[in-house]
Amino acid sequence: MDCRTARLLLDFARPRCPELPPEDSDALDAHLSGCADCDAVARVEREADSRIAHAMRAVDVPIGLRERILDRLESERGDRQRRRLGWTVRVAAAAAVVLLAVWFGFSWFRHRPQPLDTERQHAQWFARMTSPGPRKVEAWFKEDFDLATVAPSDFNYAYFKDFGIASCQGQRVPSMYFARGDTEAHVYVVSKDQFDLNALNETEPIDSGGYHVEVRRDDPDHAFVVFYKGESLGPLLTNDNPAQ
Repeated sequence: MDCRTARLLLDFARPRCPELPPEDSDALDAHLSGCADCDAVARVEREADSRIAHAMRAVDVPIGLRERILDRLESERGDRQRRRLGWTVRVAAAAAVVLLAVWFGFSWFRHRPQPLDTERQHAQWFARMTSPGPRKVEAWFKEDFDLATVAPSDFNYAYFKDFGIASCQGQRVPSMYFARGDTEAHVYVVSKDQFDLNALNETEPIDSGGYHVEVRRDDPDHAFVVFYKGESLGPLLTNDNPAQ
C-alpha cells in the first residue's frame, strides 16, 4: 500500500466505529508501522478525534432532552399517520362518490320510463289474434309467463279474445276469454297438482245471477272450469257438445 492510499483510508479507520474491511485495516496498519510520515499524520488525526470526543462528552445534556426528542419524533410520526389517514379517507370518499354516481346513473337508466311503441304492440297483438288455436295459446303462456299448460280443444278460437293469469283459491292458474255476441266465457285451467280433479268432476253445474259454471275435461291432468254468460256455450264451441 502506498502513502496516498493509506492517507485516503485514514478517515475510515476510526477506533470506535471502523468502516474498513479487516484485510484493508491490516494493510493500513502494516503501512503505518513502516512509514513514519503517514504514522505521524494518523497520530495527529486520532489525537484531534480524541480531543473533539472529550469536549463533546464534557457538555452537559439538558434535563429532559432525550424525552423531548422522543416526544417530538412521536408527534411527527403521528402527524404523518394523520396525513396518511386523511389522504386515505379522501381517496375512499372520492371513490364512494364515483361509485354512487355510477350506481344512480345505472339505476336511472334501468328504471327510467320507456317509450311505448303502440304500433309495435298493435302488430304483435294483431299477429296473435289472427287465426289463434290451442297450440298457439299454449305457446303464448310459455313465452309470456314461463308456464306450461293446455288449452281446451273444443272451443272455437275464432272467438278467442284474451288470456292471462288468474287467482283461483290462492293458486295461480291460466285463464282464457272467449266472446261471441251476448255469449262470453272465462276458462280457468286447473291441474291435478293444484286441485282434486276427481272431486271436481262430481260438481253439479251452477246457474246463478245470469252466469253459469261447468267443468269440462279433455285432458287427464287438467280440468277447465268455465264461467259463462248466455243461454249455452254452444255459440263458442266447435260443435254444440254437452259438457263432459
